Amino acid sequence: MYTRNKRLRLSAVAGVLLWIAQLVGPLQGQSDVLEFTASKGVTIKIIRDSSMRFLHATLLVFFRNPHSEPAIPYLTMENLFSESLDETDTKLQDLLKRLGNDYTVEYHPDRLSVRVNFLAGQIPLFTQFLRELFSYKSFSLKRFNTSAYNYHKLLVKKQDWEKILAERLAYSVLFQGNPLGNTVIKRDALLRLNLAQIRSYYRQNYRPENSVLLLKGNINPHIAFGLIEKGLKSLKNQDPVPRRPLDPVAIPTFQRQILILDAASNEAPIMFWFQAIPPVDHEQYLYSLIVNEILFGYPIGNLFRNASGFGIRNIRRMDTEITYHGRAATLCNTIYLAYEDLEKFILLTDHEIRKMQIRRIDRKEYLETLNFFLGKSKVDTERFDEDVREEAIQTIAATSAKDFRLSSSIFRQVTLEHINRFVTRKNHLSRDGSAIGSVVIVIVGDAQRILQNLRTIKPSEIHTPF
Repeated sequence: MYTRNKRLRLSAVAGVLLWIAQLVGPLQGQSDVLEFTASKGVTIKIIRDSSMRFLHATLLVFFRNPHSEPAIPYLTMENLFSESLDETDTKLQDLLKRLGNDYTVEYHPDRLSVRVNFLAGQIPLFTQFLRELFSYKSFSLKRFNTSAYNYHKLLVKKQDWEKILAERLAYSVLFQGNPLGNTVIKRDALLRLNLAQIRSYYRQNYRPENSVLLLKGNINPHIAFGLIEKGLKSLKNQDPVPRRPLDPVAIPTFQRQILILDAASNEAPIMFWFQAIPPVDHEQYLYSLIVNEILFGYPIGNLFRNASGFGIRNIRRMDTEITYHGRAATLCNTIYLAYEDLEKFILLTDHEIRKMQIRRIDRKEYLETLNFFLGKSKVDTERFDEDVREEAIQTIAATSAKDFRLSSSIFRQVTLEHINRFVTRKNHLSRDGSAIGSVVIVIVGDAQRILQNLRTIKPSEIHTPF
């Protein structure tokens, strides 16, 4: 990920905001989304907000032809946006800096997301950025060699590199046999690649017809569309590439797996608790979020409140993020612990899940969680990008479900009894106390010290490739 502003996290709150809106009424300043299709194939969705003094754009580029070698799409993104590959900027980087240098680039196995903030008068310059992205052919051999040969050195210099690697390891286990699971980049594969493969992948995937542009600000939607349409007309028509539908994603059913990522560092370990959950149009999506919040919510979750009873006195922070894909989503709970508390925390989680199934979730726990979502949504609805993120979530879901629209009636019908039935049905605990559904735990830190503290739980796999 490359970012020039404070990182905007796609939280679980965004996914339940439409449901919360049923309780608190329409969001302040929310407008209808006007949708256009440019002659070159880009879908453009525009939200007008008269209170904004700048424009916010989110560009989603979907990879319709995922490659069997995960290094290819990742190195493609590196050659486009990385500032650490060369002393000089690419033309794309130069355009982003001229727009104000306030941008974020996120890579996922199924898409690229570019978020840019700029002044309203800069739409023509932003259109130049789009035109350059869709016609960019100037990958240099020097940039390619730097990205391929020094990949791991460059990676560990990035912010949140531990999370990047942990996510790839988890996806490779959670989504085996699916393009989403094709994420682990190995050194020997990097050295086998050539620049022609990168360019070929680029031409097949970075195309206007694979892209959706979400634009929000105090603008006339028709004028904004006209400016973008005019700017894109100079794009050279490309030969059509057959669209390959994204492979359906099956939610895995295996039990818990623990992976260890060795990091030669004196810093305390980080635990990433990954879980695949259904997509946003499935009723169990919201159930999964509520149960996860009851367990992992910080500071009201049961795990945090009951940690001292298990001898855990140093949970520095717990953070939950959700990532959306076409027909699945993933929860990632990040827990900062001491080495001696790693196994205690896993055992505590098993204990709390057993309790939840045996005695059922009580009304107090349920209401506290709903109040958390309600309070958080009131804060987040003041953010300029909340409705853009909601639209992005629905757009991502629509890549695998034609004409998908999030049904608010699903959320209105959620009750405490529904949640308890969901927990009872999903919590078929094995003897090892595996958590709800399929869970991958990635622990990043000194592998030897981690193993010394896993005396009761034996990892089903130890992965220390870097």
